[in-house]
Amino acid sequence: MYINTMELLKFIIPTALVFEKRKQIIGKAYSFTFRSTKPLAWLAGQHGMLEIKLPDGKTSRRMFSLSSAPQEKRITVTTYWHGDTASNYKKALWNLQPGDKAKIRGPVGPMHIREVAANNILIAGGIGITPFRSILKEVELSGQDLHATLLYANRNPGEVIFKTELDDLSKKLKNLKVQYVYSPAKISEEIIKNCIGNDKIENVNFYLSGPPTMIKAYKILLKDIRVPRSNIYSDPFMGYKEL
Repeated sequence: MYINTMELLKFIIPTALVFEKRKQIIGKAYSFTFRSTKPLAWLAGQHGMLEIKLPDGKTSRRMFSLSSAPQEKRITVTTYWHGDTASNYKKALWNLQPGDKAKIRGPVGPMHIREVAANNILIAGGIGITPFRSILKEVELSGQDLHATLLYANRNPGEVIFKTELDDLSKKLKNLKVQYVYSPAKISEEIIKNCIGNDKIENVNFYLSGPPTMIKAYKILLKDIRVPRSNIYSDPFMGYKEL
């Protein structure tokens, strides 16, 4: 994967953060918000490597897509909390207190909108909604006219992360459509083709975010319907279970 010089420097030289708060979003999904100690620029939808200290003093790192928009001036990551079965990293993240220090390498990555006026189809599964929350919130705050359809798959309505906010954004952004898909239904080829409509396939951009096997399956599906590889951008969430 190609990384430009600026992105490389963001990973070599981490930015210091200060923890501010933890907030429950829905069920086991929680957001953790940090303040950067210096101006930090990134594109909505990108990811960073969050560094925190474990109880033994060692530094531990994990990659997250940011769920906050750049114009919110905060670094927020959203993830699941599984209590006693959580990893040591998650437990350390959970136990952060306001004022505690952390670091971030990045944000970088391909998950950012190239053309707001194009037909953009965003496909998310579960916690994979995080980069799209960042993108859509940035669109609202910056007054852009994004043409997009968000297809969001979950087991049931009670697990939809950011649902109230997504519903509100779909009302505010005139060219945004949000479609929820619940198990056992899938985001099918038919649903995707309906989103493409009469547009030429080479003019439609696809953004995929979710478990790695989900990303792989949709890349195959998109290839089968002749979507150019250059029009597909993905952000696999390593380590998460299937929907």
